[in-house]
Amino acid sequence: ALAIFLGVAAGVCFMGLQANLAGFQNRMGAFYFILTFFGFSTLSSMDVFIQERALFLKETGAAYYGAWSYYLAKASLDLVSLRIVPAILFSSIFYYLMGLNPPADRFLLFGSTLVLYNVAAGSLSILLSIVSKTVGIANLLATVVLLVMVLFGGFLLNVQTMPAGVAWIQWLSLFKYAFEVLMTNELSGMLMTFDAQGYASIPVYGEVYLNNIGMSADHQMRDVICLVGITIGLHLTSYILLWSQVPRLPRVRLAEQMPSSGVPASPMRV
Repeated sequence: ALAIFLGVAAGVCFMGLQANLAGFQNRMGAFYFILTFFGFSTLSSMDVFIQERALFLKETGAAYYGAWSYYLAKASLDLVSLRIVPAILFSSIFYYLMGLNPPADRFLLFGSTLVLYNVAAGSLSILLSIVSKTVGIANLLATVVLLVMVLFGGFLLNVQTMPAGVAWIQWLSLFKYAFEVLMTNELSGMLMTFDAQGYASIPVYGEVYLNNIGMSADHQMRDVICLVGITIGLHLTSYILLWSQVPRLPRVRLAEQMPSSGVPASPMRV
């Protein structure tokens, strides 16, 4: 419901795009807004692993189920209900209501990128919730990490002017990859009017705008692959960290308590 409402509200706010400087600004602002919103909305995943940690350790220690089945169930539920479905609903409403590039392939790339970004940001939140002891610490860590990603994402700071000592941080930013795909998907091949006040209007292609902020449509495949790779890496790391927390001692005790008759003893509740 929230995704539908936001899609309508944001679409109305940015409705009536023009192919000029104001339209360029509105497109950048719209993409920045939706990526920031979906990024910080993943904070809703923080309490899942933290609140159930004691129960998880108790039941996995007693061999009721394994870390993999627990992680798969929790991650899948978060993935489908909170990451994929909302992003699809939002994209379907927002894209054409705002008046973005109409071809179907452009819309599909927009929606797919938003889904990938939302899934990647959700996997980051899951990782931080697993390594944090409290929800407060997890929220603080996630907020700081997301803000750094936004800072080096290409909207607030031009990637071409970043100091060499910190420029490498941009390659860790989920925001950068998604933002570049959305921008190049919208502006590539579009003829726009450079209509600065007090100067003659000049027709230019969207690539001119993109080049000035350090973006290129040639990077789209790289950006999508990076989003997929980072997502897989975050989930693998999250599972390994969760698995490492499972106590091993109770299983040893179970083996030691096997009766001499060979009949298995009832599992101990730890």
